[in-house]
Amino acid sequence: MNEERRGTIKAASARLHAGFLLAIAWLVFPVFAGAQNLALNPSFETLGHANWTAVFNPSGGATFPDSSATPPTTDGANGIAATDAAVGTYYLYPDVVLPLTGPYRISVDVGNSGGSGATDFVRVDITDTTPSSVAAKPKTDTLATPDPDVVQSVFSRSGADPVAPQARHAANFVGSAGQTVRIRFYIHASNVVTQFPFDDVQLLSGGTPVPTLSEWAMLLLGALLALFGIGWLRRRAPGIG
Repeated sequence: MNEERRGTIKAASARLHAGFLLAIAWLVFPVFAGAQNLALNPSFETLGHANWTAVFNPSGGATFPDSSATPPTTDGANGIAATDAAVGTYYLYPDVVLPLTGPYRISVDVGNSGGSGATDFVRVDITDTTPSSVAAKPKTDTLATPDPDVVQSVFSRSGADPVAPQARHAANFVGSAGQTVRIRFYIHASNVVTQFPFDDVQLLSGGTPVPTLSEWAMLLLGALLALFGIGWLRRRAPGIG
């Protein structure tokens, strides 16, 4: 076989290899770069945490003040310096309608200090929107108490844990087009004051919808054809990898 033909076959084999690897990467690694942030007022620059809902159990037992202090400010001029002032359960959240079926990434700058035991805790979750997701909870609850409303946990810390300086925390989950989810910041206080600073909330779509069954079939067929093509080229030109 002459060198020109050998080079042509080698180049075709390399293209098939590359296409196969790109297809696998498309399936395994969703791309979040450049995606639109679905959280409204994510850095609390509109004061009074506009577009967010606060629930206090009991009423007036906690505060979610806007603050320009560092921390909690990590993006823009303001953040939230949450604290509890009485025994109870307190929530701050927005509800978000997901535009696509596919992977999503939730991330936030968050930390915690204070509390005196397992029944003093804070957590950040993606939850459903049922009333129980923001209901009053028993004083004896801990982070180990089952919470069926949670879709994806992002951050959690109790008074029994070491202090957690404010830092970036993130998690991925899969949502459905038209599904409404809740970005829930939750304080559970049973003993002493807990500090809960957070800022720069981002909920990003992976930008790649989850394939339907027929699309999965086409992707698998394409991958198989690529593998057969690579094998055929290798048989036509032994010694070419």
